[in-house]
Amino acid sequence: MKVALITPTPLLNKFAVRSPYHLVLAHEYTTDEAYRQFYKERSEAGDYVMLDNGAYELGESIPTRELYHIASDLNPTAIFLPDARFHTKRTMQLVTEALQFLYGSPWQLIGVPQGDSLESILECYDWLQRQSGVDGFGLYEEIGLVAGLGNRANFLRHLEETDRVDRSKYYHLLGMEEDMSMIEKLASFDWVSGIDSAKPIVYGLHGIRLLPDGPEAEYPHRPKGYFEISETQFEDIIVGNIEQTLNWAKF
Repeated sequence: MKVALITPTPLLNKFAVRSPYHLVLAHEYTTDEAYRQFYKERSEAGDYVMLDNGAYELGESIPTRELYHIASDLNPTAIFLPDARFHTKRTMQLVTEALQFLYGSPWQLIGVPQGDSLESILECYDWLQRQSGVDGFGLYEEIGLVAGLGNRANFLRHLEETDRVDRSKYYHLLGMEEDMSMIEKLASFDWVSGIDSAKPIVYGLHGIRLLPDGPEAEYPHRPKGYFEISETQFEDIIVGNIEQTLNWAKF
């Protein structure tokens, strides 16, 4: 399973380059020239680059036309189709409108099944499966909890047990559990291609190591002004955390 490292802009060339797999945040791309240039270069170099849609930060994704303009500049491998957090019908509406505009584009189109229960999430997932032009799925960190299954690994297992996994599609895991040793369980699903997170770096910025059996302290959460952080006294710890994360992911 591949790992995308969400990294402060001044530290991209130290840490994000340790993986050829990237998640680009739309807001940062439009407001930060150094961030924009770094990911344009990674895209031109042939890395797998995904453009996120801002729904995690805003509750609902940025407008499709804005996504399209960013993608036209970035030329990513894939785009996350618009979604509304925990809202099935609104997500279906947004995807329907987006596909009218984006269908036939050169980028993979990844849908995010949303809902506030197992039934509604699966309704959205099954509907996305049927839409021509949807190339894959983004499954967010809390999806197992929202579905009443406890964690994301249990949700992935439920997809298998109900014969819903489509191996012709691309599966990406949005965000990473605070107990990062869970990545090992997630990586056991061989149809899942990748995962993204700032956590290996955030833990390291606080001097907290990721050990083989998990973090040595509780997650301290992303500091304010995260993307502007330019220095760290714990570079060796961050590098070790990235290596341990890639280890868990079997990358």
